[in-house]
Amino acid sequence: PLDDPEGYLIDGEFGVRVTWGGVYVHSAPWSVDAQGSANVSHGCINLSPENAEWYFDMVRVGDPVTVQA
Repeated sequence: PLDDPEGYLIDGEFGVRVTWGGVYVHSAPWSVDAQGSANVSHGCINLSPENAEWYFDMVRVGDPVTVQA
């Protein structure tokens, strides 16, 4: 949340809320080189712009999201 001491605001596209706590799947063009190999988010699932657009267009309410390390 923005009022949290660690809160922040990003300018991202194709955001899909995953939890009511503020976790999203969204475009993160600034971290494409690190995606899949380093933890570069504050909890969201970062995707390339192309993958984020595909996900945004394909996902439906109720679809499960599985995160595996």
